[in-house]
Amino acid sequence: MPTPRNHYLAAAVGGKIYALNGRIGLVFVNMASITDLIEMYDPEQDIWSLVGRAPTNRGDVNGAAYNGRIYVTGGEYETAKIKESFWAFELYDPSAQTWATLPHVQITRHGFAAGFIGETLHVVGGRFQSDGMPGVYSPTATHETYTVAS
Repeated sequence: MPTPRNHYLAAAVGGKIYALNGRIGLVFVNMASITDLIEMYDPEQDIWSLVGRAPTNRGDVNGAAYNGRIYVTGGEYETAKIKESFWAFELYDPSAQTWATLPHVQITRHGFAAGFIGETLHVVGGRFQSDGMPGVYSPTATHETYTVAS
């Protein structure tokens, strides 16, 4: 993998594996660099390649692939001035290398689970505040669903 990272989204579409966003370096958001890179692995050729950049620079994202597209939501970002989590909900179409912005999820979150059951993306749990704040513990026991058109 050209860009070693953690807290990224991996999704398989069309026989390829895509790595989106994530943290470079240490696993802690306040000690890592956040990336917007999208890299693709072609197992038939055993080659990784850079295919673009995500519109939202964030780590600790989640989502899933469905019907040839990758749905991405949540995540967090930190600088010396900003500590935030995301409610952005975006759709990546690898065949066209385009992005679309979808209506955001109801709760900002990171450190959560997401996956499709049928046409419905389930977004479950996580925390609504970026980590690394002393004395702040913000888990959320929520479950949101988003049904997509085929």
